[in-house]
Amino acid sequence: MGDPGVYNTDVGPVIDQACAGFIEGPSGKNATAGKTALSTTLDDSLRQGSFFPPSLVEISALSQLTQEVFGPVLHLIRYRASELDQVIDAVNATATA
Repeated sequence: MGDPGVYNTDVGPVIDQACAGFIEGPSGKNATAGKTALSTTLDDSLRQGSFFPPSLVEISALSQLTQEVFGPVLHLIRYRASELDQVIDAVNATATA
């Protein structure tokens, strides 16, 4: 994580502090509404600015996400193979025209 102008930076800041604040939310429940399975910590040098640590968050249903999340957050939903068609339908239902 760091300056996106540096070649070896994999993750830069989110667009602005408001976006970082949305991801975190007042109680950490917007983008991370679920069980955080894996997350990195921010280096002290990244405390200034709009950095948000990459996170893997397990949720139980797609409906837990109420809007699109712009940031280094990957949401994971576990499902049985027999439920694949329902999962695909739920994902397709989120598309906007």
